[in-house]
Amino acid sequence: MPGYSEVSERARQRVDDEKRRIVREAHEDAVQLLSENRHRLDGLAEALGGHCVSLRRTSVGPFDVDDADPERIIEPADALAALA
Repeated sequence: MPGYSEVSERARQRVDDEKRRIVREAHEDAVQLLSENRHRLDGLAEALGGHCVSLRRTSVGPFDVDDADPERIIEPADALAALA
């Protein structure tokens, strides 16, 4: 159909605006959740101590547990138990 795949500039702008709104709200929710649970995160970091490399990264990418040092891996159940 002629014109079927054509989308107006206004429609594209509305889609872009909605995407930005969704991402902004998700970011705000994530920051709030992390802030509200900061004490738990601090406790987890304390429990992990030297068992974990820094989680601070300059870029986001996949993490492969096969790349981790086996001597520094802590089981999730042990990490959670340390928070109790």
